[in-house]
Order: sequence, then C-alpha cells, then structure tokens
Amino acid sequence: MDSKARKVCAYCTTAEGTTRDHVIARGFFPPDQRGGIPQVPSCPPCNNLKSRLEHYATAVLPFGGTHAAAATMLAEMVPPRLENNLKLARALTSGRKYRFVTYDCGATWCTEMSLPVDGDMVSKLLHFIVLGLAYAEYGLLLPEPDCVVRADFLTAVGRGIFDQLHAQQGNRTGVKDLGNGIFRYEGVQAKNSPQLTVWRMSLCGIVVGGDPKARDERVSVVHAFTAPRRVAAASRLAEFLRAQAA
Repeated sequence: MDSKARKVCAYCTTAEGTTRDHVIARGFFPPDQRGGIPQVPSCPPCNNLKSRLEHYATAVLPFGGTHAAAATMLAEMVPPRLENNLKLARALTSGRKYRFVTYDCGATWCTEMSLPVDGDMVSKLLHFIVLGLAYAEYGLLLPEPDCVVRADFLTAVGRGIFDQLHAQQGNRTGVKDLGNGIFRYEGVQAKNSPQLTVWRMSLCGIVVGGDPKARDERVSVVHAFTAPRRVAAASRLAEFLRAQAA
C-alpha cells in the first residue's frame, strides 16, 4: 500500500480514514486480552455505524460464548451494557426460550437456552469485519461498486463449497486466535486475483440455529468471501450462499 491508500477508510473506501478502528471491538475481550487486535483506518461515519452494531453485538453474543472467559464476561461485562439498554434487555428476556436436548442418543439430556438475535445487525457487523480483515491482512480496499462481499453462518451445503475454496493454493494468513478463542479467523487470497479472498471466522464461539431449512443444524463458524464483480461467478455464488445461510 502507498501512503495515500493508508489514509483511505478501509470500510467505505471513499472517505479519508481519520481514525483508527479495531476490526474486532475491544468490548468482546476482557481488558487483559485486548492486545494484537488488527486496526485499520476508518472515517467517522463508518466508525460510528460500526460502533452501534458493536454495542448490540457485545451485549448479546456473549450469551452464546463458549470460549475460556465466557462465563466471566457474561457475569461481569454484559450486565452493565444491558442496564444501559433496557429495551434490548426486555427483548432478550421476553424472547428467551429453553428446550431439552441430547447429543448422545438420549443417554443424557441438558437444557439449552436460545435468545432472539437480530440477524441483520450481526450480518452488517460481519460485513465490516471482513472488510477490515481484508485490509489488515492483505492491504485490500474493496469498493462496493466493484466488489462482492458476503459473510454468513452457512448450512452444510454452503460449508462444503468453502471447504473446496480453502483447499486451493493462495496467500494464507494461517489460523489466528485473538483472546484465547474469542475471535478466530483464517483467510486465503487468490494469487492471480488479489480481491478474491475466502475466510473462516468464529466470534465468541457462538452457535446459531433456527434455520427453517435445517431446524436441527447448529452452526458456529462464519464463512465469507470477497471477489471482484467482474468475475461473473461472484454474484451467482453470493446469491447461492444467501440461500444457504443458517
């Protein structure tokens, strides 16, 4: 990247990046585990929009956390956030559901709690994260008119396609683990088409479900890709994966 590119907002790619933004919000991590989070230049409007999405996500997603510090964060960091957002707290309480589940053919049973999650807000946040990772890892600016960016929790069919894409040769980030399991990711960039990247991500180790097409399926990994729109298959793949989203 040249010096001019470093000043452009990694998210909208049009405005000047006058602030530095943590690609993964610091609020997802305990104070002693906030080192090494990628940072990218951001303009104030993108930073403010992303911050609103993060305020929602850091209050809701820890309920499904499975990482080492999940219980501590849920007990100590989430309550103050909900006290500052009573509307969200009431929505979570009224939408909370429990069911008995077994994972060993009925030998043992446990109680599983589910919460209503605003999938649109989470999807928008994941979109920002993919743009930020593409910039931080590969120096990519991905203008919306020129590039397709897609990130979703996928059903088995969609995951199978990504497994094939990840197996291809390319520039690999390797598996990176921030906060001892709070955020894990890995990316692959095509060598002959720099804007073509694929990603696997896990945020808080959360598990989502409730897809009418696969009611019993539980998904914990986000799959994402970026691609130039001039590649005809990119838009078709995006539409196909949208149909496979959990």
